[in-house]
Amino acid sequence: MKKLLLLLAIIISSVSYSQEILTNKSVIELVELGFEESVIIAKIESSQTNFDTTIEKLRELKSKGATPNILKAMMSPSKNSPEAKEPTKKQQAPKPTDTEFYWENGENELVKVQYVNSNIIIEESELDGYTSMIMMSAKFKLKNQLSFRPSHLLLRERLNTDKWMTSNDKTDYVLQLTYYGSNGYGAMGQEFEVIGINPTIKNTETNTDDIGEAQELTFKSVRMDGRKMKMKGEIHIYKDYFDMIISKTAFSAESKVRYSIKEKEIISDNHWKYIVKKGMSGEFEYNPNNNQYKNNGGTLSIKAGGYNQLYILNKKE
Repeated sequence: MKKLLLLLAIIISSVSYSQEILTNKSVIELVELGFEESVIIAKIESSQTNFDTTIEKLRELKSKGATPNILKAMMSPSKNSPEAKEPTKKQQAPKPTDTEFYWENGENELVKVQYVNSNIIIEESELDGYTSMIMMSAKFKLKNQLSFRPSHLLLRERLNTDKWMTSNDKTDYVLQLTYYGSNGYGAMGQEFEVIGINPTIKNTETNTDDIGEAQELTFKSVRMDGRKMKMKGEIHIYKDYFDMIISKTAFSAESKVRYSIKEKEIISDNHWKYIVKKGMSGEFEYNPNNNQYKNNGGTLSIKAGGYNQLYILNKKE
């Protein structure tokens, strides 16, 4: 049950970061694997990149077999390159309303980290300190600290099961980091670090007078990759976003997550789909006409992190 609740907390609060960022190390690996020059250049031009093209690094690349044409391609960032879009990229904790930020991995390379605040806005200075604390804690728990790669940072309300994951169970909130690292055998695996916090919370109430009346729906079950799971809650759909409210249970407190759907695609009357395009992969689709489960409110499907979730909805009475 503990693992299940943790999995659900991750899935319903975020979508998975899946875009690959090419580094000097990536190019060296492609060269050593024997890929042709044209293939490596095509990979560089079609990927997001984070290259170090100082003289010392170019000398190293050349010694590893990178051809002049490959080096030239590396020094000409493609339109997909983060450098082209984010010239001031640097390690910095997220701002309270950010959705992503950059942090150094174990090899001192900047990687993009997704940040989800679960509609909880805290003081910027506190978030900066908590971020540094959890990053340091996670990194130094790894036997091979060079393998450290942060992926997702999640601020959420405490669950009852968190008392087994944090040394301090007297806090109302937790900060949860998903990261990757290698074990003693060199195999990469996904890890979690959770710390209890009591931050200063800012008022985040939204004025709904300007966004129209919500379509209020309820659910009593969720199908996870086809498997039926008991979970109660509500979905409130507005014009540009929807709120997912998970009811309190014996194992967890009530939680609320807000998803933006401002650029959703309208399929038909009240039937829409939203595909996440910025730095993440995920898909939401609300189909009001799917009532095959003896329901009258349609279905909401969420595809993220390699999982397919289907919420069976009914109109709120």
